[in-house]
Amino acid sequence: MTELANVHPPRKVLSVAKDVPDDDAGHSPPRYVTKGKSQFMVWGGDPNDMPKRVYAWHERNMAVNHAKALCAKTGRRFYVMRAWRAFEVEA
Repeated sequence: MTELANVHPPRKVLSVAKDVPDDDAGHSPPRYVTKGKSQFMVWGGDPNDMPKRVYAWHERNMAVNHAKALCAKTGRRFYVMRAWRAFEVEA
């Protein structure tokens, strides 16, 4: 009688090491934006489409309502995006 071997190929090991590309040299690292300084943007998703408007952090509900109104008016999908990172101006 022969035995069947349950041989599985080895799994790929994922690395969490972060490679920083050389083109970022000389730039400040991104900083996380706090809630009080975040911005919201209503955008249609089309690469050729410009953001409809940018809202301050306390106008989040207004941004959501604007996106819903644009969806109802145009029949297209709109996104409300929050800024999570920002870069400081280099002097």
